[in-house]
Amino acid sequence: MSFQNVEPSFNQSRDQLISFIDFFKCENILQLFGITFLPEYLKNNLKWSKIHRNIAWSGVGIFFLLAQNSVSVYQKDVFNGRKSSLVPMLENSSINGIMTLMFLKSYLLFYRHRVKLTHIIAKLEQHFPQPSLEQYSLHTRKYLKQIEAFRVISIVYNIAQFCHFCSTPFLYKFYGWLISMDVDLKPVYSYIVPFDQHNLFYYVPFNLIGMWIGAVAVFTILATDLFFASIINIVVMEFDNLSQKFSGIDWNDNEGENIGIKKLKSLVVIHNELMDISTELNAIFTLILFSNVFASITGICIYTFLAVSSGVSKYFWFRYSSSIFTMFLQIFTICFYGQRLSESSLNMIEGIYNGVWYKASPKYRKFVLTIMIRSQREMKIRA
Repeated sequence: MSFQNVEPSFNQSRDQLISFIDFFKCENILQLFGITFLPEYLKNNLKWSKIHRNIAWSGVGIFFLLAQNSVSVYQKDVFNGRKSSLVPMLENSSINGIMTLMFLKSYLLFYRHRVKLTHIIAKLEQHFPQPSLEQYSLHTRKYLKQIEAFRVISIVYNIAQFCHFCSTPFLYKFYGWLISMDVDLKPVYSYIVPFDQHNLFYYVPFNLIGMWIGAVAVFTILATDLFFASIINIVVMEFDNLSQKFSGIDWNDNEGENIGIKKLKSLVVIHNELMDISTELNAIFTLILFSNVFASITGICIYTFLAVSSGVSKYFWFRYSSSIFTMFLQIFTICFYGQRLSESSLNMIEGIYNGVWYKASPKYRKFVLTIMIRSQREMKIRA
């Protein structure tokens, strides 16, 4: 076979892989959830009916998972006549707790704070129309490349979430085939519903329903994190854009000084709006991020212990490692965007200082220095 024949086949396979990866981008996940997310900006297009429907199905999925794990804790006791070991009890209890906390954070964000979120996004649309990419500073363009890198990471994030939390017996069998290991097909809920593992009429519907509900639950949890990342991304870019405008004010002559002071006043109003929005976001996300960090850190400790306790089992190593990676990525998402918000809010001082304000009259220099002092207020997202 010649290389000329191989190259089109390779390009076709690459295009198919890219189209598959595109499905897992964060904006597509948000659109499935009911949020329209454009690459650089978030429009006020939250389909609340679709969001609430997904959260309701997510609640059903969490209840399904809790019932399944609760039954599996007593599986060995009731049906095998022996006590359950610590490992399955610890695993199922941790999954129940973590998934409940993750569902509660989605409920808090999209139910309890619905009015506040709508108000914040309306503010962003009113005061901060989307600028073109050329109007951003070089620093912000580099940040946009970091956002693209984050989207690639989110692909792995989606797959890791789906592999663990949707690991129904159908996926168990796939894992077993993948690593040449025999896995029992009989699910734990077969003890409370009529089930025959050799009858596809019973086996396939239960597993497909379980996978679908599990996928909705995962997308709901994932959409909460990606929504946080997208809206913080907007505020960060506006801080950077505002810093660039501050440094571009002309103070060379009296006419330029008068124009500059008018522009400076308008920028101060925008800066106040950004600080108010950041404060409101901190109030909304504090409890949500705390539950996320607490669940992730607890899960990392428990799943690391379970991975070590599983011995040489490839299946359990794959299962626990995907969960550990997912939880590390959740913490990274929170820390990365929280740090970027803090840095961009403090970059305001640098933007003002880099201007030629020192050529203005003493009266206006005092005014600029007052703004610089006030800009030292750091915006934070606390957990």
